[in-house]
Amino acid sequence: MSLDKKSLEEVTAALREFSAELQDRITKSALRSFAKLQMAGIGQGNARWLNPKHLAYRVKFWPSGIAWLGVGYHQPPGFVNYAGAGRTRRTAYDAAGVGWRSHFAELGFHTWGGGLQRPPGRKGKGWKKGLYHRGRGVAHRGTLSSVITAQATSPMLLPYLRRELAFMNAQKFSGKNARRKPIRMFTGTA
Repeated sequence: MSLDKKSLEEVTAALREFSAELQDRITKSALRSFAKLQMAGIGQGNARWLNPKHLAYRVKFWPSGIAWLGVGYHQPPGFVNYAGAGRTRRTAYDAAGVGWRSHFAELGFHTWGGGLQRPPGRKGKGWKKGLYHRGRGVAHRGTLSSVITAQATSPMLLPYLRRELAFMNAQKFSGKNARRKPIRMFTGTA
């Protein structure tokens, strides 16, 4: 993503007019609204395989002044059940939600073809272990929904920041009567 430096400097200068506490509040509010926009795009792209209710976002501020936003599929914290192996462990991961499975929908996965012959000396259910997929089987493409959504919506971050700045300035004069203005999604001409 490349941002217009002039616009970025204008937003930074407008943010500096407020105290550090208000700067954090403005930034956090803008990032939350922006995250909801991104969640809508990611959820639509993966709706066939993943439950959009499991999408979540997190806003974090580092002591150095960096604001961080993460959007993805939620897996409950601390839920890693290492008991068991193979399908038992997969069942435990699936019980936690779609967080573990989301990377398969996003990046794709590979399945063995139906005509794969069992190599000599291999027996039992695990005969495919240790065999590599290179050049064999079926590759299932991923949606890359989060990547595509990030590329499409990243220029919208500055308008969200500008809207929050305008709202905070309006609150100075209007108080509780201040309202956030809607953001136009596409500014190009048709």
